[in-house]
Amino acid sequence: MVSIKKQSGANSVVVSDAVNAEMKGIKLELPKDISLELINDTSEFIKKAIFSVSDAAYSGTMLALCIIFFFLRSLIATIIIGIAIALAIILTFCLMYFADISLNIMSLLGLALSVGMLVDCSIVVIDNIYKYRQRGELNKLILSAILGTQEMMLPIMSATLTSICVFLPMLILRVSWILLVILLGILLSLLSYL
Repeated sequence: MVSIKKQSGANSVVVSDAVNAEMKGIKLELPKDISLELINDTSEFIKKAIFSVSDAAYSGTMLALCIIFFFLRSLIATIIIGIAIALAIILTFCLMYFADISLNIMSLLGLALSVGMLVDCSIVVIDNIYKYRQRGELNKLILSAILGTQEMMLPIMSATLTSICVFLPMLILRVSWILLVILLGILLSLLSYL
């Protein structure tokens, strides 16, 4: 029996794929009376867990959009928030790629938390745009959107930067790698929302 363990910081799924590829080559070279079998592969659990977390994040986002539609009663506002969420997630994945942060359970949890914060900020902006529309002073939708967004820009940026400032010192302190990955996911998501 041979046990293979990855180095600290190595990606379990990548290591597992490399070992499985090597095992296929070794099996071809072994005599017929010797067998090579995989007993335990932790990467399968990791793959399933990542799928479960990403599925839960997707379901949570869809539920949030349904709730937004229910309360705002506006398909356009819901679509705008949905597009903002999608763009922010895409930008976050790009930032994670360039920062060499792997996609794992913890970074996905941080991303899910940040999506909630994005939804909060989006609702505040949409509500302010509606206030401009209801006043009747501004008959043009585009002007209402510009003024409503400009008015909320500073409070939203202040709230987001405050959240970043709260999490930032934890990156400097010695914290566990799990917390570090969550924090990096949150910080990159929040930065992409700005």
